[in-house]
Amino acid sequence: MRELLEIHSRVSHAAARASSTSELLHEVVREGAELVGVERCGVYMRDESDELFRARAACARGVALAEDVRRWRAGTPGDGLTSEALATREPVIVPDAPGDPRMIEAAVARWRIRSIMAVPMVFDDEVLGLLLMDDIGRHREFKVSDAEIASAFADFAAATVTQTEERLDLRSRLSVASRQLNAVRRAADLDEKLGNLVREGRSLDEITGKLAELLGKPCAVYRGDGPRVAVGSPDRGDGAPPTELLAPDLLAHPEVDLALAENEPGRTFLLGPISSARLRRRQVVAPIMVGGEVWGRLIVTEHKTRISGTDIGTVRRAATLIALRVGAELRAEEERGSALAALTADLLRGSVSPDDAQLRAARVGLALDAKRVVAVFAPSAPSEGAEPDPALLAAACEEHLPGTRVLTAAVSGAAAALIEIAPAEDAAAFLERHRESLEAIRAQLRGDGGPIAAVSDAHRWTDGYRSAHREARQVLECMRRFSAGEGPRLLAARDLGAGGLLLSSSDGEAMGRFADETVGRLLEEGAGAELLPTLRAFFDNMCSVRASAAAIDVHENTIRNRLARVEEQTGLAVVRDPDAQVGARLALLVLILRGRLPVSAPSAPPSGHA
Repeated sequence: MRELLEIHSRVSHAAARASSTSELLHEVVREGAELVGVERCGVYMRDESDELFRARAACARGVALAEDVRRWRAGTPGDGLTSEALATREPVIVPDAPGDPRMIEAAVARWRIRSIMAVPMVFDDEVLGLLLMDDIGRHREFKVSDAEIASAFADFAAATVTQTEERLDLRSRLSVASRQLNAVRRAADLDEKLGNLVREGRSLDEITGKLAELLGKPCAVYRGDGPRVAVGSPDRGDGAPPTELLAPDLLAHPEVDLALAENEPGRTFLLGPISSARLRRRQVVAPIMVGGEVWGRLIVTEHKTRISGTDIGTVRRAATLIALRVGAELRAEEERGSALAALTADLLRGSVSPDDAQLRAARVGLALDAKRVVAVFAPSAPSEGAEPDPALLAAACEEHLPGTRVLTAAVSGAAAALIEIAPAEDAAAFLERHRESLEAIRAQLRGDGGPIAAVSDAHRWTDGYRSAHREARQVLECMRRFSAGEGPRLLAARDLGAGGLLLSSSDGEAMGRFADETVGRLLEEGAGAELLPTLRAFFDNMCSVRASAAAIDVHENTIRNRLARVEEQTGLAVVRDPDAQVGARLALLVLILRGRLPVSAPSAPPSGHA
């Protein structure tokens, strides 16, 4: 990025100094070879008289070729390399030139070509020339990154060559020579100043502000979907810039929308005036291309002076610089996201040392000492399909848990979310506030009915996140083992308690039969609607008769009588036998997992009969 911008600045200076196109082309081939790291580079420019491409300049190992290369042509019959580059408008790489039918044998032999890359120079949707790059007499493996950076440089060189030719033509007209030369120098100065801002990582507002100051015209940057993300005004202290800069309401106007649609997305053009839209001034609309797609638009409006051809070229180059800045930001954000996802996965697996974790967390701005819960989202059975996409999970969390820091990663066949909670909050309070949001997140993920979701208790680093992930996986295993698709789709570790650890490794069929033959009988008609809520209240209150009676607002003897009836119907002496208490607790959990009981216990009827 930095090297490309520095070469951009040097070529711009060379363009401003050049007294002929040939001088600039010699600089282009030298800088292009240095940028890509090849030994030899030649430039062929289109000859309008016969539609061939004629060699104009070449260098080898940084020195201009002594031989006059201008007699060489490209695009002749049999030149498949040039034909393919013209057709695709993308770099064409030939790994084995001597054996490739696209190559002209005489040229391969004369120049000892072994591997070569042809890069079209595209400007205003036309191929103006070709850059041919290779290493002398030896093979070279060109990478995708070589092609990308060479393509960006070639397009910039095409624009610079075109603008230089225009400048030289204008200079030949004595009546306007001085004015046009000053304009080109001003454009080169603007390129350098904007390039410096981009290299320094300045904001889009600072870049557009400088552009407005240098052009003397208001400008703004809009995202492709309409919102304005940066604005600059040449009149410092003179209030806001003119309101005619394309705003969302103007973009929605039928005539403006039609005018935008009539121009190709990747082309710079003039828009307006359009009286029906109250657009009285002309606008230069330049696309901001990032990764081959239109990321947004740079808009410059007439102000005090008319827009000139030089202004249009300047706006086009400014849009390219802004695209470099935006692209660097997006790549940095993508790399940061990948680093966060990798760190999240390592923290959940426990596969990172404390020192390494702290170092990586500092790089991505993650506070490891925060309290977090782990939510795991996975298919209800491993065979039912792929795990949910962590990117979709992150988008769903952003929608349903706004303002909450959530990290996502793919871990062990599931998508996991590491969710930060308030320092004074525990898992119970978090679930009480956000259970519906977590359910909405789960339902939004792909799959029939969405995946199942398991949520851990709250933990802090260092081993806490790994423990939280283990807790959530145990809950997930219980849901897979017992629910058979009929139980709850979202469950938390605190919903199962310590029983989750036992059930996650128990025999599902045996535990199911035990639950049906004991506590399950309390679900039968005539078993007593008050017995199950009483039993759950008894366990929720540490097996205390007094606390259970207070919780459901009945007399203590009522609790004792009901528990005696539980023993009669289930065979479990839950009042006096610890083993029976464990069995009854597990049986209740199995019934919950199978969807036969709700996760939260309803209130027991306050009847006082035995």
